[in-house]
Amino acid sequence: MKTKMSKKISSLERTNWRSLATMNDVREQIRQRWGDKLARKYDPTRNCRSYNSWKSFGFFVRKNERALTSIVYLPVEKNGEVKDVIRKRISLFYYPQLQRIIN
Repeated sequence: MKTKMSKKISSLERTNWRSLATMNDVREQIRQRWGDKLARKYDPTRNCRSYNSWKSFGFFVRKNERALTSIVYLPVEKNGEVKDVIRKRISLFYYPQLQRIIN
């Protein structure tokens, strides 16, 4: 019999595994577009973000740049318990695709 806590832990373990898989998928997309050197510099927490996230940091995406695609898994909680996980496709931009907003 699984308790609420073990359900949450197993859900988090699946999410972490999926995060690792999507991180490697984005790294492979970077390797295909820009080569191994930039793929090694990939850090999903710092230099690969959504359009709106880059905009909030004072950058804009250069014209005609194509987004990298990734998938995130969002837990659905009900009454403090993880009931399901929703899969959502997101578009990301890597730092070579950006230009600083000049005021």
